[in-house]
Amino acid sequence: MNNNLYTGAAYYPELWNDDVIARDIELMKQAGINVVRMGEFMWSTLEPEQDTFNIEVLVDVIDKLYKNGISTIMCTPTATPPVWISFGHEERMIKYDDNIPMSHGGRQQVCTNNAFMRERSMIITEKVAKVYGRLNGVIGWQIDNELKGNVWECMCDSCQVLWHKWLEERYKTIEKLNEEWGTAIWSQHYNSFEQVQMPKRTPMGQNQSLKVAFMRFSRDMVTDFSNQQADIIRKYSDLPITHNASLNHFIDNQKLFEALDFVSFDQYSPSKDYQSFLCWCNSYKTIKPEVPF
Repeated sequence: MNNNLYTGAAYYPELWNDDVIARDIELMKQAGINVVRMGEFMWSTLEPEQDTFNIEVLVDVIDKLYKNGISTIMCTPTATPPVWISFGHEERMIKYDDNIPMSHGGRQQVCTNNAFMRERSMIITEKVAKVYGRLNGVIGWQIDNELKGNVWECMCDSCQVLWHKWLEERYKTIEKLNEEWGTAIWSQHYNSFEQVQMPKRTPMGQNQSLKVAFMRFSRDMVTDFSNQQADIIRKYSDLPITHNASLNHFIDNQKLFEALDFVSFDQYSPSKDYQSFLCWCNSYKTIKPEVPF
């Protein structure tokens, strides 16, 4: 990125025709914008049906921007799974402790721990990385968008299987889990990892050790989802990779950025609450202090 100072915005050319895009570029230049972020919400444009790809749709736009002095941060589109992933497949959708599946729409409605969702996410990431990894005008990468933004810990069947594996890897024996969690209280003792439920509602509260462990599990799975994408991108691009994180989301910021090149965040404070923005800056610059954020 050559230590340049960038001023920019998210841009969604998939919504506009060529005339609007041309006008937008002129307005960007007038406003002093020299970088845009693109691609994070356009999976259905890039792959409208399974294995029907339209990956190069942004190549011409990025070239036009580049020729007008505007760089691009390219994103992976996994925050907005297309309808062909979710339609007729409730087992792929995020579920909370009420066991009601999310519906298509909005974003992040499909569980990233579902095997099919994970597979398709890596396929689309690789397709995008191959086309845009060394394209003139692209200066960096953003993985997904606001991972776990407004999404709590999922408790679907896919998560349950991975949860039991995670517990076994962490505790090794069920006896150690029982000892560390103090399961003798209220007869919470477990005989196997398969018996350890996710922290769904109970009549009288829940074991706090179980709740904390499940939070760690969920955050580890999000980090794994990000790391898989980063590994794929690096096969086709030498550009720096980040994620637009948040202190308010259900992620482990410290772990998430270990495998990424620099730290970045989204923050929505109004100008009159600038102190909040400065607080976030101070928080995020400690996560990866050896590089800018």
